[in-house]
Amino acid sequence: MVDSEVKPETTGHILWSCNTAKDTWAELKVRQTDRIPPLEEFIDVLWWLREHSVVNDWEVFATVGWSLWNNRNVIRHGGQGRQGREIALEAQRYVDEFRNHMPSDLPKLQPPPTKWSLPPPNWYKINVDGAVFKEQGSIGVGVVIRNAKGEVTGAMSKKICLPLGAIEAEVKAVEEGVLLAWDLGLKNVVVEGDSLAVTQALNGVVTPAISIQKVSEGILWWLKKFDNWKILHTRRSSNTAAHVMAKEAKPILDSVIWVEDSPPAIAHQLLYDVLSMDFCPNC
Repeated sequence: MVDSEVKPETTGHILWSCNTAKDTWAELKVRQTDRIPPLEEFIDVLWWLREHSVVNDWEVFATVGWSLWNNRNVIRHGGQGRQGREIALEAQRYVDEFRNHMPSDLPKLQPPPTKWSLPPPNWYKINVDGAVFKEQGSIGVGVVIRNAKGEVTGAMSKKICLPLGAIEAEVKAVEEGVLLAWDLGLKNVVVEGDSLAVTQALNGVVTPAISIQKVSEGILWWLKKFDNWKILHTRRSSNTAAHVMAKEAKPILDSVIWVEDSPPAIAHQLLYDVLSMDFCPNC
């Protein structure tokens, strides 16, 4: 059973330091030593383990992480949780079955381009997205800023009470993301969104639509204040965290901002984004 009644239910506690997690990792010979500092978020544990070369098989590690999370959800909904040994054996068996059914002559698959990726060292990635709440005559914008370790530097859900359309919502999301990054004192930023029209307009590939021209000009004016900046297009599947934050704006009055903290609504997605990255491309 997850002993969340004793300690705060952080992702670090659920997936690493609770009794069930400890038993699970011990079964897989993943060392839990006193050298690991107390870490509330599992993403911090993950990076510590990676930097200290503790994990030998990242595919099994990721599968165990998901199994522990699912076990926690079963318990929260009144089901019967499993013991650590059972979780470890099932995760290992799942990975072994997958590997055994992969043809040996296939070249190693590269991670699909639709996964979220880290920004370069000393850069920050600003993921942005917009949502239209037609029945309210308003829009929502979502912003998630992460550093080169995938840690949240800042995030925002904001509602703008104007009857704007989809492309206007997308460009307003970029504007809010750039302004938040500037307020946080960031210098090197990658702005990433899933609106191709907005990305092309800001990169000068196409002439901006009249409805977003002024806002686009303002965004470029602000970006020139940064030391370095890029604007990239991505697919929705790698922009999910920002998409959720945009949807979360629907019930709020104005805006909610997080600084160096993970919004609860996207905690699961943030963990997924990091676990989905290829930590050992030469395995």
